[in-house]
Amino acid sequence: MKASSPLFLAAAVGITLYGFAVGPANGFLAPDLARIVFWHVPSAFVASWFMIWSAVSAVQWLRTRDRLWDERLAASIELGALFAILTLLTGSLFSRVQWNAWWHWDPRQTSFLLVSLMLLGMWGLRGAFADEIKRANASAAYALGMVMPGLFLTFVFPRLPSIRDMSLHPSTTIVRNEFDLAYKLGFYGTLAALAVLVFQVYRLRVAVGHQELLIREQEEHGPDQADRGDSSDYGSVRPVALPKKG
Repeated sequence: MKASSPLFLAAAVGITLYGFAVGPANGFLAPDLARIVFWHVPSAFVASWFMIWSAVSAVQWLRTRDRLWDERLAASIELGALFAILTLLTGSLFSRVQWNAWWHWDPRQTSFLLVSLMLLGMWGLRGAFADEIKRANASAAYALGMVMPGLFLTFVFPRLPSIRDMSLHPSTTIVRNEFDLAYKLGFYGTLAALAVLVFQVYRLRVAVGHQELLIREQEEHGPDQADRGDSSDYGSVRPVALPKKG
C-alpha cells in the first residue's frame, strides 16, 4: 500500500472535506446531521461483509485445516465487531438528535445490537480456549451458526412490512434511491475509500497473526517445523514404515 498511500490519503481528506461541504439533506428532522450517513451506513456494510467472510473462513478452515484460515477468521471477527460498534455509536448519535434519545429501542437499532453482540461474543469464545485446535473448531462452528441469523437481522427483519412501518429508522432512504446526487457521491465515495482501507488493515492483521504463528511453531518444534500451515501443525500422526523383525 506504500505506493498508493499518498493517493489514498488525498482521497480520505477529500471525502472528509466533502462531508462538511455538502448541504443539509431533506426529509430529516435534523438535516445537518444527515451527513453522518456517510460513515454510519458504510460501517454497517463493512461489519456485514466481515460477518459473511468469517463464515467463508470457517468453511475453509474445516475443509483444509490450514491455520491461515483461522487467522483470517479471527481478523474478520475482530474487524466486524469493531465496525459494528462504530455503527451503533454513530446510530446512537443520530438517535439523540433525531429522536431526542440516545437509544430508542427502534427495531432497526435493536436488531443490529443483537448482531453486534453476536460478533463480540466471538472474542469471548476464542479467549475461552487455550488449545488452538479447540479454539479454531469452536470459532468456526460459531461463525457458521451466526451468519444466517446475522444476515436475517441485518437485511431481512428490518424490511418486513410490519417492522418497517413501526420503525423510525430511515432504512429505505438508500433502497428507494431517495438521496440526491450530492449525497450519493458522498456515500459511495466513503464506502469505496473505507473498503480499501479496511482491506489493507485486514491483510496486515492476518500477516501479523501468521508471523506470530510461525514464531510459536519455531519455539515449540524448531525451525524445521515452521511455515507448514497444514494439519500436521496440530500434531496429526503420519504412518511410518517399520522395519521387519528378523
